[in-house]
Amino acid sequence: MKHEKGLPLIQKIGIASLIAIGIAICAIWIFNVLRANAPSRAEEMVRPIDKALVAAGAVRKCEVIAGGHHIASREVGSTSYYEIKKPREETKELVYKTAKENGFDLIQATPVNRTDALAGIDDKFLPDWNFDDRSKTSNFPDLEEGKIALLVAFYNNKSFEAFCGGSFSSYGNVEGNESQTVIHLETSLPDLRREYRQ
Repeated sequence: MKHEKGLPLIQKIGIASLIAIGIAICAIWIFNVLRANAPSRAEEMVRPIDKALVAAGAVRKCEVIAGGHHIASREVGSTSYYEIKKPREETKELVYKTAKENGFDLIQATPVNRTDALAGIDDKFLPDWNFDDRSKTSNFPDLEEGKIALLVAFYNNKSFEAFCGGSFSSYGNVEGNESQTVIHLETSLPDLRREYRQ
């Protein structure tokens, strides 16, 4: 008789345990989803520049943010493309000024002065590229130690295709139009520390 009376209590304890385990699993899943979709350090770095460019009339055509949470990669960075109705040199002055206001000091890439990220770029394309990989050092606790790099290319009077957002897209369409420029902007930060991965 005592056993029969005790059975419902055991069942209640079992159900309560299952509910607790279910809540814990849901909480962990929600935490990981929120962390994976939270703004990354790369987004924090690029957002002020993005806002300044958009405010100056640039139209963001594509943006990809890597937060380092991908199962196969701890890389942190961003790639963005903009189109702006300004000549190349005026656009370059705007971006250099905006970068300076955000702690970067861009310089023109050359065959003898290029960042590692441009190692695979043919010398004939280097006049399009500008970079700074020395002015800013990461002090983010969730990232490895290292420098933060900003790379910017300006394309004028030509159209091209680029891989962004999971597919190839056409940018520019500015053949014969010197008053329109495409801005290709990239940030590269140190990798996400392993203990912060999902």
